[in-house]
Amino acid sequence: MWPFKRAEVEQRAISQWPWDIGGPPPYATRTVSVDRALSLVPVFAAVRLLADSIASLPPVLYKTGAHGLPVRQPDPSLFTQPSVHGTLPDWLHRAVVCMALQGDAVGLVTARDYDGWPTMIEWLDPQQVVTQDSNRFGPGSYMQPLWYWYGQPLPPDGLMHIPWFTMPYRVRGLSPIAAYAATAHVGLAAQDYAGYWYDNGGVPPGTFQNVKQTVSKEDADLITARVTARLQTRKPLVYGIDWNYTPIAIKPHEAQFVETAQLTATQIATIYGIPPEKIGGTTGKSLTYSTVEMNTLDYLTFSLRPWLVRLEKAFTKLFPRGTYVKFDTSEMLRADTKTKAEIAALSLGTPSQAWLTPDEVRADYDRPPMPPPPEPPPAPIAPTNTTVGLPAPAAPMNGQQPAAVGATSKGSTNGSR
Repeated sequence: MWPFKRAEVEQRAISQWPWDIGGPPPYATRTVSVDRALSLVPVFAAVRLLADSIASLPPVLYKTGAHGLPVRQPDPSLFTQPSVHGTLPDWLHRAVVCMALQGDAVGLVTARDYDGWPTMIEWLDPQQVVTQDSNRFGPGSYMQPLWYWYGQPLPPDGLMHIPWFTMPYRVRGLSPIAAYAATAHVGLAAQDYAGYWYDNGGVPPGTFQNVKQTVSKEDADLITARVTARLQTRKPLVYGIDWNYTPIAIKPHEAQFVETAQLTATQIATIYGIPPEKIGGTTGKSLTYSTVEMNTLDYLTFSLRPWLVRLEKAFTKLFPRGTYVKFDTSEMLRADTKTKAEIAALSLGTPSQAWLTPDEVRADYDRPPMPPPPEPPPAPIAPTNTTVGLPAPAAPMNGQQPAAVGATSKGSTNGSR
């Protein structure tokens, strides 16, 4: 032994505690399935927010009328009963879910009207649809893609394809779950780690160490069992002078569970283009001077409008030329009716000079022009007398004929007896 080194007393600690502090689950691959991604709360919240918002907006069919003004048409069959199962909101909800999770919505036309326009479309599971577009020319290329569903070829003219995020010279849309698998992995790992943390009691409540004696494995297991029983029953722990018990206290927020969850929610919201605070994330801007109307308009303009435009253009192709589809977003701006009324009043010149006509204001709300006022009835013609300079004869009374002009009545005082 080195002469200037003091002999150290061997120390051993009991490490066989029943608590498992956990850790990220060992994933074999870096891919994340759709079902697995939906178990992540921010992903489910983002998809639900988009799908519910768009499904609550009714699509309306318009026709371009005189002077280019829109004329609302009766609801077509496709917007009345578009699917065998569910209603129009359910049908729209499924389409947005496919686009948000898989990158595109693929629909199969199942019914047409007499003119050949689709009246029913069923959305297919994009995972079961295979598209061949890798060839340079001919069938199977970008210009002539081939579609297969469960191995069966699909007719291109009987499909409705709405991609969300597309790459150049690729037919199918890019799945955000596949593109940002690393972000989903971080969120899933943190979520699973938090579950393991609470399921297994978090970290050990303390360490139990012998500073003088060497403890064998058998004795360590026995002592561990006894200490564990005491701790689980919350009974006092009594030990000798050669044992040191050090409690461990780690708060959940110190393990950065909340911070990791908020960071994941913020990143997911950025991917889908929605406000982070709506799905549990954090934002850097202050909402002190914002109003509900401003927030709704911001959400409608920057979050929903890109989705609505893609759906509107795809639905317009399903109807004859001269008609188009537009979502009615007035319900989302219902709280801002006062402001719209004030703008309309100013447009009509109340109290200042008018700079728009009533028909122009109505066109801004997709309403037809005001009908022309009815023509007033013709004025009655007064009766005229044919004798010049003489008054018109009085109207007969009680069936008697009027007296001749210039004749005197019986008993008149003007004549002599």
